[in-house]
Amino acid sequence: SCEGCGLCTATCSSNVDVKREVATHGMVVDTGCMKCLDCVSVCPKGALSFGFGAPALARGAARVGKGRTWREEAVLALVFAATFLVTRGLYGVVPFLLALGLAGAAAGVALGAWRRGGRWRLVAAAGALFLLHSGGVQVYCYRSRTAFDALQDARATFFTMSRSDLGPEERSAADRVTESGGRALSWSLLPDARREVEVGWARILLGDLDAGEEHLTTAAAATADPVTLLELGNLRRLQGDLEGALSRYEEAHTAEPDRPLARAMLRDLCVELGDGALAAGRPADAEPRFARALELMPAELGVRAALVELRLARGDRAGALDLLEDGVRLAPEDPAPLRALAFTYLFLGEPEAAAEACARAATLPDPEGETARLAARIEAARGE
Repeated sequence: SCEGCGLCTATCSSNVDVKREVATHGMVVDTGCMKCLDCVSVCPKGALSFGFGAPALARGAARVGKGRTWREEAVLALVFAATFLVTRGLYGVVPFLLALGLAGAAAGVALGAWRRGGRWRLVAAAGALFLLHSGGVQVYCYRSRTAFDALQDARATFFTMSRSDLGPEERSAADRVTESGGRALSWSLLPDARREVEVGWARILLGDLDAGEEHLTTAAAATADPVTLLELGNLRRLQGDLEGALSRYEEAHTAEPDRPLARAMLRDLCVELGDGALAAGRPADAEPRFARALELMPAELGVRAALVELRLARGDRAGALDLLEDGVRLAPEDPAPLRALAFTYLFLGEPEAAAEACARAATLPDPEGETARLAARIEAARGE
């Protein structure tokens, strides 16, 4: 009976567009409706009433689809699916839910262009160009990604003693990665760290270390990924640049301090640099390297002993003993730090202090008899 006079909307004190709601849904579904029934009382045709009805969601869904042809529905479904597939994971920054939202927006624009034309068609054309471009990027990304999967074994063993030359299939896969991944990067509107890693490793495995390192550096700058930073450090180490490797390892450790591999690799390189400085007669350069290694792995008794020796060599007796006492505090159930303290006191010519430290070590398990042998040595020194 509704003739669309609009009196109901004009009367509504809740600012509900009653006329539009009834025309669209066959009922008022706006949650702002206060059920005051003013609209019912003013309707000249008696077209409105209040009572039980179908759920608002079901009524709304049935009405929204009314008036669209199956061709429109098919086109909207196609636009939605194509947009979702093209945008999901695009440049490594579009997640699942955002891709769904973009697909819904694209379907809405397509419907506007279909029915209204004008500016809607301009927007739809621009969107179509973007999707075509992005689709091309995604195709090249897919080709690069699938080819890169065949290089995982070669990548995993590249910095090990089991490294070997690429076989024909791996070399072909590396070539496909450089071609497809390179095109994806050249077409990309945004940085794509994943493609940089793929192309970088393909070039490294093909023997072009400089070009590969450049790609990995770009990826690391974009994401600060600790794995990529460690690989860059390994490349520097492979080429003999230990200081450059140390810098990369420090970046990886800073990016993820709890990663055991980064800590261990940084510690090992610090020890290697410290040993190298000692061998070259530069103890002043060795001490900060050993100190950094000990900071990373405080329980490393060998590194602590090297630092103690360096401090004793430059006459810092107190500093050396403090280092040893710290080791005892860090491992109260381990007799080894106490034996090291006792041995150092013995070296310094203080057998009484050495005997006291050894007695403390004797209260802890000594399955190899090392504490007992040291005690005998200390007693011999005291007798002398």
